[in-house]
Amino acid sequence: MDLDSVRKKIDAIDEQVLQLLNERIRNAAEIGRIKREHGAQIYVASREEQVLKKLSALNLSLIHI
Repeated sequence: MDLDSVRKKIDAIDEQVLQLLNERIRNAAEIGRIKREHGAQIYVASREEQVLKKLSALNLSLIHI
């Protein structure tokens, strides 16, 4: 594989990552809207901790460098 083809693969991955981050942001905003409608607490530290722990564990299981 040559340098140019690897860079093109990285560019395609970057685009996918950006699309997924934007989708995540839209969904997080929807959660905020629903919470406001129901008078629920917007920020929940325990939920943030849960998400970060899950992502950290998933990342460790996916590392293949």
